[in-house]
Amino acid sequence: MSASRPTPLTQPAGWTLHAARVIPRVTRHVHPQFSNKHFDGQLADEQVIWLKRRSSLYLLSTGWPLIAGAVLLLAISLALGGASLLVPVIQLVGWLGLIGYAIWFGSTSLWRWLHAYYILTNQRVISSVGYLHSHRAEIPLKSIGQVRVEQRAFYRVLLGIGDVEVRPVGNAILLAGVAHPRDIADSILDAMEGSPRATVPHTGPNTAPLPRVSIPQVQTVLDRLAEPATLPPETPVRQSPIDRLVHRKIPIRFLSGESLVAVVYRHWYVLLRNELSAIGVIAGGLLVWGLLPLGQAAPGVRWLALAAGVVGGAVMAYFIFLNWADDVFILTTHRVIDIDRLFFVLAEYSNDAPYARVQNIRVEQTLLGKILGFGSIIVETSGRKFPITMRDIPNAFTVMDRIFAQMRLGQTRESLNALNKQKKENYLWFSTMLNELLIQVPELQGLTFADAIVLARRAGLRLIVEERQSLPEVLPNQVLYQSPQAGSSVFAHSDVRVILSA
Repeated sequence: MSASRPTPLTQPAGWTLHAARVIPRVTRHVHPQFSNKHFDGQLADEQVIWLKRRSSLYLLSTGWPLIAGAVLLLAISLALGGASLLVPVIQLVGWLGLIGYAIWFGSTSLWRWLHAYYILTNQRVISSVGYLHSHRAEIPLKSIGQVRVEQRAFYRVLLGIGDVEVRPVGNAILLAGVAHPRDIADSILDAMEGSPRATVPHTGPNTAPLPRVSIPQVQTVLDRLAEPATLPPETPVRQSPIDRLVHRKIPIRFLSGESLVAVVYRHWYVLLRNELSAIGVIAGGLLVWGLLPLGQAAPGVRWLALAAGVVGGAVMAYFIFLNWADDVFILTTHRVIDIDRLFFVLAEYSNDAPYARVQNIRVEQTLLGKILGFGSIIVETSGRKFPITMRDIPNAFTVMDRIFAQMRLGQTRESLNALNKQKKENYLWFSTMLNELLIQVPELQGLTFADAIVLARRAGLRLIVEERQSLPEVLPNQVLYQSPQAGSSVFAHSDVRVILSA
């Protein structure tokens, strides 16, 4: 991925979307078998995009007892400062336990962390784990069907670490405990598509100018033949009313040339079904508030029950709504994304499937779904081993049609990009060939015949005397006229005919 940073794209109000961030290309303190640009088994034409190890924060998942134990021992020593006989015994037992745990931690978790590396190149994804007993797995980029990101605990979400699962037709590769897993997944997807994916221009700020042909008529024809084909226009974003109500950060980082097409929420029936528990709490509070006057309860208890029921039910309803709003499906111009977050920070999952890897789409609809207008969409990718399931989607058949439409646009886009690339290659080939074959005729008129012969030979042309004419006040053997004229373009070793003075 020789990724150039894309500019921010159009987004609906209430959404916080991000352009793709540049991933650090190399991790520091790498294993001796790796270097900044090379690793064992690297192919001749293979380029390393990044080389990473697990996040250092990943060690906290097993190393936290060392910190907690040391803090606990210190707290016990301060609390039992007067009991001088107990403190040394507790400290001795505690420190021996911590030393034993540290030895176990260093020989297991820390050792595995030191010898686990993940590599992304322009051709494959590689996982190398272990030293004495090493295990190395790799997947070619063209075989990847999906890239899934998992942050299965709230502390992983807060620390920004997670697992990236690369799913091909066969067995998947797990990049465990990496920092910024969403960025890792995006860089893999970008490498799969051969970024950048925009139309190849003739010239640009980062490209050298293309060669020009000296014959204006030929240059005009070349420009017309090499004019890039126009890509189909992007589908405008249809803003949902929910987007204006919910302001939150969705972990989307667009790839090169990618833009948003649609944001799909679950049907309102799902929200209403989940809100029944909150409605029950509010109804229970109102019921208790209404029945308590019949007994002997104090007035304060009656209003406390009402407040607990209404406030507690309202808080439950709000969080249930946020959990429903966080379970969304994103359609972009290049992929379909399934995002599921559990109450913001408890857990987060996302699954990306590029349209180029989608093999089949089907809709399943129950009787209730037909009545209320919702259904489930199953998107099957390469191998059909890990389908993406969009459950209880409103207007499921319409969403399926939009996915098919984006797939067709993607195929058209890829075909046009390949055509534009071929046009540029043809332009370079023809212009280089013509510049090698064509020679600009020098100015010979007014020179002596001897000087004209030398200049013509230097230019790779042959000089032929057509005739001689007598003109007054003109010395003999002077070039009076030439054909072709000076500045014209001819093929190498062509003839230049001249008329000399007698």
